[in-house]
Amino acid sequence: MTKLVKLTLKNFKSFKKAEIPISTGFTSIVGSNGSGKSNIIDALLFVLGITSLKTLRATKLVDLVNTGAREGYAKVDLLVKHEEKEYEISRMIDKQGKSIYRLDGKRTTLNEINSLLLELGIDITGHNIVTQGDITKIIEMSPIERRMIVDNIAGLSEFDQKKEEAIKELGKVDQRIKEATIILNERNGFLIELEEEMKAAKEYDDLEKEKKRIKATIIGRELYSIEKRMNEITSEIKTLEKQKQECEENAAKVREELKNQKDKSNEMTRQIMKESETLYINIGRAFEEKKGKLSILKEKVKLQKEEEEKNNKKLENNKKIIETSLQKKPELENKIKEEKEEIKQAQNKIKELAERKNRIEKIVKEKTNEIKKQENEIDEINKEIEEKRKNIFELEVFVKQQEKQKIFNEKKLKELNEELLNTNQKIETINTKKEKIKELTTNGEIEEIVKKLEEELNNTIEEKNRNESLISQLKKSITELEKANSNCPTCETTLESIKKEKILNTRKEHIKQIEETQKNILQKIDETKTKLNTEKENQKIITKLLIETQNETEVLEKIKHIKEQIGEINLENNNKNSEEKIKERESISTQINILFNERESLKDKLNLSRSQNIFEEYSNLTSTIEDELNKKSLLESKISNIETEINSLENKIKMVESENKSIEKQNNEIVKEIQEMSEKIQLLEGEVALKDSEMKEAKKKSNLMLSEKEKLDKEIEKNEKEIISESAKARKFELKINDFTIEKSKIEVRETDLKEEEKYYVGIEPISEKTVPDLKERLEIIEKRLQNIGAVNLKAVDNFSELKKEVDEIQQKSEKLSEERLAVLDMIDKIEIKRTNVFMECFNEINKNFSEMFFKFFNGEGNLTFENPEKPLESGLLIEANPKKGKLQNIDSMSGGEKTLTALAFMFAIQLYSPAPFYAFDEADAALDKENSAKMGNLIEMIAQKSQFISVTHNDTITKKADQIIGVALAKDGSSVIGLKLKNN
Repeated sequence: MTKLVKLTLKNFKSFKKAEIPISTGFTSIVGSNGSGKSNIIDALLFVLGITSLKTLRATKLVDLVNTGAREGYAKVDLLVKHEEKEYEISRMIDKQGKSIYRLDGKRTTLNEINSLLLELGIDITGHNIVTQGDITKIIEMSPIERRMIVDNIAGLSEFDQKKEEAIKELGKVDQRIKEATIILNERNGFLIELEEEMKAAKEYDDLEKEKKRIKATIIGRELYSIEKRMNEITSEIKTLEKQKQECEENAAKVREELKNQKDKSNEMTRQIMKESETLYINIGRAFEEKKGKLSILKEKVKLQKEEEEKNNKKLENNKKIIETSLQKKPELENKIKEEKEEIKQAQNKIKELAERKNRIEKIVKEKTNEIKKQENEIDEINKEIEEKRKNIFELEVFVKQQEKQKIFNEKKLKELNEELLNTNQKIETINTKKEKIKELTTNGEIEEIVKKLEEELNNTIEEKNRNESLISQLKKSITELEKANSNCPTCETTLESIKKEKILNTRKEHIKQIEETQKNILQKIDETKTKLNTEKENQKIITKLLIETQNETEVLEKIKHIKEQIGEINLENNNKNSEEKIKERESISTQINILFNERESLKDKLNLSRSQNIFEEYSNLTSTIEDELNKKSLLESKISNIETEINSLENKIKMVESENKSIEKQNNEIVKEIQEMSEKIQLLEGEVALKDSEMKEAKKKSNLMLSEKEKLDKEIEKNEKEIISESAKARKFELKINDFTIEKSKIEVRETDLKEEEKYYVGIEPISEKTVPDLKERLEIIEKRLQNIGAVNLKAVDNFSELKKEVDEIQQKSEKLSEERLAVLDMIDKIEIKRTNVFMECFNEINKNFSEMFFKFFNGEGNLTFENPEKPLESGLLIEANPKKGKLQNIDSMSGGEKTLTALAFMFAIQLYSPAPFYAFDEADAALDKENSAKMGNLIEMIAQKSQFISVTHNDTITKKADQIIGVALAKDGSSVIGLKLKNN
């Protein structure tokens, strides 16, 4: 069992040094108001690790350090004994608010201290420690807050934690289900798309397979047809080769016979030629020669006559040419005379123009030199103007810079003057603010006021929230009670209408009271907020004023710096350099204007010189001379052409006359030759007639031999025709053989191609029930369909299977997650049931304890009930009691003492359910009268038999029950323990 042994204080609050032994049983701490009694309870809470300033009754941690302490820290030691082992817990705080914890002299942490206290069964947040005002809080707290006390005692936080973890797990499962659903929807979308692709791929694959079967069938059947045709061609070639051979053999026999016949015919021809040769040598040659000569002479005569006629025509034509040329020559000669006259006139004009040009040329040269001189002068002026402009530009740049600098300086000067004025005003403002700070700080520490107001505001808001919650719960309970027909919603017993109405009226009245209180609370909140805002605003103003007044030295330094800058700018503005530059610029501008005038004067002279007609006249003369020279050259060229033409005509006349003489001479010779040849023709015609009669006699003799030869030639011709016929037949057969051979080669190539193609269709079963045209028609349909289908995802089938498998897995996971969700929901339900059972067990026990305690205090009836008995864990906890054996009433309807005792009964009921090693009450009995104090004293005495009980009190009745009395008094140097009384000592 855990026991507090000793509490040692050093520089803690009002105590500089104190050592307080804590006895077993009941210890009472007594003393006058303000003596520091409650500081002992604060020290106990402090050493046990409490950090709440409100609980420790301090504004800030440094307030815990004794103000008169030489050491800059406060320290509390607590000696605790558990079974046979002792632990010394120590906590120290310095004036910076830093805490140091020690355990058995060794430095440690608050967490380790808390762990040790947990092992020792000490709960510093439990209800075994009742500080000042805690009893009032229990009375004033909302039913929900009361119920939460039972929650903590029952250990519902463990269930809440488990439930929260389960809800988090449920959230995770829901999220996973949501994610799985999203993925599943997404995959299903892909699956639908992939299914379409799969169908297309399957159709494509089926069509490709059918296409292969058709092609395999067509190839197979075509190969069969080719083999059949090859056999037919081979048979045909053999037959044709046999027929060709027969034709060639027949032709060979006839050719042999033809050879013999030709030999015989040639022999006969030689004999005939021999006879004919004899005939022609003796008679025929002479006849032919004379006949030939006669023919030649007649032809020559004919040609000579044609030549003579041709020459006569040429003579006639030449006469006409001579006449035309003779007529044209005088015309050309006259034209030459006219052209020469024009040339003479042109030469005279050119001479005149040249003389005039020479005269003007001298004048032009003089004017040109003059213009050139003027242009040079203008160029010099332009250069000088440009130089001057550059100087002006540089001066203008300088002046503008000076002007800008001046404007800038003036602006800067104005700004500096304004800044100086503002800075001076700031100094005045700072002095004013210093005064204001003094005024604001005279009212006391603003920070302290703000903290108190904030604490007051928070407490009021908490009270408002509690009341709102209580109103909500009461309204809810009223609604449920109104809905209830005959049975009580809590205990299922018959509910009388009068009792129901009474309960409703009580709760409605309670709501009105709370609402009235709420109005006051809201008004108080507004007032507190207004005060708080005012104080915070003052706090901000002071902070701001302090910051602003801190830079006074800086502002004074700034004023000095501004005055120095103003002096520098005034000095710079008084600089006369810029005025001199402006004067220089004006002087140069005047010089430029003079140069401009000079240049304009020269330009006028130049324009006047250029505008004179002498240049134009000179140019026109030059152009006119060139025109006349061109005209002269043209006339000379024309004369030369005409003279050439005349010479050509004269030469032509001479040639034609010479040609005429030659033609006349040739004609005379032709006439003479024609006469001679005519005489020769008469002689040769007589000789030819004689030789012709001799030839006819010789021919009769050779006709018999020719007749026999003609018969033989006919037979030869017949045989030749037969050879040609047989050769033609053989050739025909050969052509057919070639055709079949070509066809066979083509078929062989096709067969090779088909066999090569057939390799791709090995193992494919052919189609037997359809014809090739039907198959080709079907193949065309398939190819069109494949074209329409276009590109397909051939992996779609496998992808579909994989994705379907993935979707099924996700579906299974989703179903599994749904099962997990149901399992989590079931677990939450079980936790809630268990939580409710544990809570109700705790509540029933506490309620039982409360009834017993209340009976001991008042000898009356006291019960704990819920606002909504159907939902106890969501309901507020009501304390209903009958201290005077009358009707049950709410704690709010009791007197101050009754409320305190009822609250204490509630507190002790809790403690009996979960006993603590010690109890510490700080003036919990303040509102009790003597009778009720005696009751409380008896109760404390009973509890102190099992646990240590420490009570700060003014109540003598309670103090009389103490096993140990500690007196506390306040002296000049702080609080001290002045008396120590132990019972039985």
